[in-house]
Amino acid sequence: MWGVSEDEVLKAGVVKYGTNAWKQVAASMFSDRRSWRDCKERFELITEKIWTMEDDDRLVREVKKFHCNVHWATIALVMKRPLESCRNRYFSPTKIQTPAFKKALGSNSIKIRKSARRTHVASGMKKKLEL
Repeated sequence: MWGVSEDEVLKAGVVKYGTNAWKQVAASMFSDRRSWRDCKERFELITEKIWTMEDDDRLVREVKKFHCNVHWATIALVMKRPLESCRNRYFSPTKIQTPAFKKALGSNSIKIRKSARRTHVASGMKKKLEL
């Protein structure tokens, strides 16, 4: 759990070292109590901009491009947002207000992916049992 004082220390570290030196930020500002990844992800969360309806529509379009094999890292680059933020936004229908998003969630795309995953795992187990 991050405290307010740690957020301030993190911001100071980013000002001092920049947004591409997360190992230095973690080592010098937190004495290795926080990993570079912790620092990077926390900074992205506390500096994240608000989602707009246009952002939601764009997120839906980007996810549809990948069909069932969603590459969240690629989508995060396109959206210029943290990977976790994009994925969480997509799978949290209560946050989405756009008609396009509601339509995408109304389809069985998510249910199909989950059942396809179960079928794939089950077929793999069946093959192991046959050996």
